[in-house]
Amino acid sequence: MIRQTIIPILFVCLLFPAIIFANDERMRCGPILISNGDHKIKVMKRCGEPIHKEFVEIVPYIVEQWVYPWKNGSFMVLTFKGGKIINIEEIWRW
Repeated sequence: MIRQTIIPILFVCLLFPAIIFANDERMRCGPILISNGDHKIKVMKRCGEPIHKEFVEIVPYIVEQWVYPWKNGSFMVLTFKGGKIINIEEIWRW
C-alpha cells in the first residue's frame, strides 16, 4: 500500500522541476516564429542582423549569442550551439 502511494508522489516530485524550468521561449520576427532548434541562417534571413554577437565559453562548449532589441526596451538573447538555437531568453534593461 505504501509503495503504491510513494511511487506516484516521487514521480511527480522528480517531474515537477523539469516542467517549471523547461525553456520554451519563442521569438517572432514578422510573421515567422523562431524557436529552439532553428538554424542561424533562418534567424538571419527572418530577423536580420543582430545588434550584438559574441562567443561565450560554457564548459565544455563554446556557444554563440546574438542579441536583438525587443519590446518595451528589453532584449532577446538567442544562444546557438552547432549553428542551431538552444536557448531564447528575454533580458530586461535596468
